[in-house]
Amino acid sequence: MIRSDSQFSFALLASGFARGYGGQDGAASSRTTDYGSRITESMSAYVIANVTVKDPVRYEDYRRLVSPTLARFGGRFIARGGQVEVLEGEWHGTRLVLLEFPSMEAARNWWSSPEYADAKLIRQATSEGTLLILEGV
Repeated sequence: MIRSDSQFSFALLASGFARGYGGQDGAASSRTTDYGSRITESMSAYVIANVTVKDPVRYEDYRRLVSPTLARFGGRFIARGGQVEVLEGEWHGTRLVLLEFPSMEAARNWWSSPEYADAKLIRQATSEGTLLILEGV
C-alpha cells in the first residue's frame, strides 16, 4: 500500500519496440515475425513518478527546470499530470508523470546527471516519495 503522505515514486519499466536503441548493453536485437519480416526491438525504459506535491509554488521551478535535462539522455514526457483512473486496488497520489528513455541505463544516467541535479534537489524539497527501479522482461 502506498502511504498518502509519501507519494513520490519512480519506477523504471523496460518494454517497448525499436527506435534504434539497444537494451542494457546498447545493442539493438531483432526477431523474425511469423510472416518472415525482420523487426528490430529494444528495451525502452519508463520513469514513472507518483507525486504528492508539498510546495506547489516552488514545485513550478522543478517543472520548468526538468524539461531541458531530458533531451541529452533521449528522454521525453509521455504523460504529465493528466487524469488517472484506478482500475484495481488503491491509489492515493495526486500527480502521475511518465517519462520514456531509450534504455534503463539512459534513465539512470539522467537521474544521476549534473544536468538534473538542481531540478532533483527542488523536487526532493517540494514533494515526498520513494525511488524504485524495476527491470522489465
